[in-house]
Amino acid sequence: MLRKLLTLILCLVAAVATASAQTPPDNEIWYTTTDGKKAKLIDNGSESFNDAGFKIISHTYSNGKGIVRANQPIIGYGMWRCYQALGGLFLEGDTLETITFPDCTEELELYWDFVTYNFSKHKGIKAINCRYSSSDGRCVIIDGDMVDFAPGGLTEYTLPNGIISIGATHSSPDKIFEKAKLTSITIPSSVTEIAERTFSLCNLENVTVGNLYCYNYFAELGVPNITFGGYNATADGRGYIDNGELKRFNASGLTEYTIPESVTSIGVEAFKGCSSLTSITIPKSVTSIGISAFKGCSSLTSITIPNSVTSIGNDAFEGCSSLPVIDNIRYADTYLVKAVDKSLTTYSIKPGTRFIGSYAFRSCSNLKSITIPESVISIGDYAFYDCSSLKSITIPNSVTSIGDWSFKGCSSLTSITIPNSVTSIEWYAFKDCSSLTSITIGNGVTSIDNYAFQGCYSLKSVKVSNKYCYDYFKNLRVSDITFMISTLEEYEEAQKLGATKIAIDGNSEYASEDGLCLIDNGELILFIGKNLTEYTIPEGVTSFRKDVFKGCSGLKSVKVSNKHCYDYFKDKVTNIAFYGENASADGRCLIIDSELCIFIGDNVTEYAIPQNVTKISNGVFRNCDSLRSITIPSDVTAIGDQQFSGLDTLASITCQAMTPPAISDLNIVETTLIYVPKEAVKLYKKDPNWIQYKKQIKAIK
Repeated sequence: MLRKLLTLILCLVAAVATASAQTPPDNEIWYTTTDGKKAKLIDNGSESFNDAGFKIISHTYSNGKGIVRANQPIIGYGMWRCYQALGGLFLEGDTLETITFPDCTEELELYWDFVTYNFSKHKGIKAINCRYSSSDGRCVIIDGDMVDFAPGGLTEYTLPNGIISIGATHSSPDKIFEKAKLTSITIPSSVTEIAERTFSLCNLENVTVGNLYCYNYFAELGVPNITFGGYNATADGRGYIDNGELKRFNASGLTEYTIPESVTSIGVEAFKGCSSLTSITIPKSVTSIGISAFKGCSSLTSITIPNSVTSIGNDAFEGCSSLPVIDNIRYADTYLVKAVDKSLTTYSIKPGTRFIGSYAFRSCSNLKSITIPESVISIGDYAFYDCSSLKSITIPNSVTSIGDWSFKGCSSLTSITIPNSVTSIEWYAFKDCSSLTSITIGNGVTSIDNYAFQGCYSLKSVKVSNKYCYDYFKNLRVSDITFMISTLEEYEEAQKLGATKIAIDGNSEYASEDGLCLIDNGELILFIGKNLTEYTIPEGVTSFRKDVFKGCSGLKSVKVSNKHCYDYFKDKVTNIAFYGENASADGRCLIIDSELCIFIGDNVTEYAIPQNVTKISNGVFRNCDSLRSITIPSDVTAIGDQQFSGLDTLASITCQAMTPPAISDLNIVETTLIYVPKEAVKLYKKDPNWIQYKKQIKAIK
């Protein structure tokens, strides 16, 4: 144990001795030279500090080390007395190799704040050793600002991490690297400020930076090769990525590039001016492309934009003059860039196009009609600006955004429909569309800029689908507002708002084809044809919500397609008729699988059952009080019970079947005659089911 303690003490003593050997006393400065000779001092220090009573008392060089000794501590008597103890102490030259200062007191901070560092003028110096030096002695850094540099022997250098600024507190920042022979330098990402003239005297050829501030700084200096380094750099050093956004790219010398899959968005001006690139591939990880992202990529002939991209900023492909032109329109893959020929009169946008770019058809004043495919999801800012001849346009339900000023000045446009897929109408989107009289706005729109319809003085009729749009156009004092509803809840909301005109949106999954009903799982839950006198109930309706026809006092006649609807209306309206695949041509019969199920015989005196009937359900003709004669077709094989109950005035039944149909009880009176084929009279009279009517059976004349 004692031995270990002694060993520890000896180690500590050795460490202290080593430290003492590497740090000069308070009144000394140590240095080395490349030629092993004393460095020259200004005035040899004889008169430099006489006014302060401070002087150099000795200057020696032996055993490879120079020592400058003062009569007082070099640090400790204030900044003025120490001024000449640093860069100004040595004459400028090539021989100074290293310099080491005594350990500093707090007063040094005051001192260094006022000193202009000049050691960098000694172009051979390799280390400036002081309290504020970097570990390699090359840099002097005070409060994060690099104020001096030892350039000796370097052509390339990596600045240490932790530097915040370079030359920010230096009165002559261009002096820091004045004598440096650097052609390549790496700037850490921690640097966020570089004084304007810091690198003005350097001939840098290659710079590696860790952030966009430094990139822009050296780009303005005209450094030919700038790459990115550090955590945010792409593997090839060409790009800078921050939180998935590719913010800047240096394409110098490249013709083709595939953006890495770590990128989720392409930032503003990321590839701006990359004039050497001819081909770019964007991965599926990317969802957005920023403003002017590829602006000025004048050699670009091919670009791949995946379906994952849902937004592209204005001018993204401005100046990409080598992109392909199809029918006078320039395209960047699925992005319609711009009309090359402004004299277009009609145009069909290429199928598969997803974006109509900003300014795409701006000032195409002869354009009268355009076809937009269902693939388009976005219409950019100013896309149809001042297309003054455009009379009609259909915006497909695939479109989710319509940009600022997109239809401004389309003075011939009379009507437009905004689909449900659109959520907002931006600034001045339809400004000065002076002929616009009617608009239909889908239920997805929840934001309309206050000036979106400025100058639309002819606007009289609007169809809206939610409270926001209703209130918006009501405040604009549009006289004719129709509230389009898709659900029962929306109908109730429209009623609460006091909407006087309500219509069903034909795009609703619950809407009937005629737009008068909402139908949910076969139940008719809303009917808005309150003033109708006759109506055809949509096929598929099998039930009715309570009071769904409340207020329809004028409804007297309906057509139905099934028994459920017939049963509902038979005691509610005056006239009912069947339609659809199960209806007879005259609408009086409901025939399912060749079975006559229902007969509507009000005021009918004689009737011939349709030829496609093979079976008649129970009691079909019961209580048809006006019926005097009926003809049953030849293919009928069975007639249900109680068929003619209550028909005391029925005069005759003509049954054309050669084989007596199966019956139980026709419920006819004795005066009703039954006419059957002459050849089948005996068969009918002997048939066990028909024998009860043998006296009434006669041959067809």
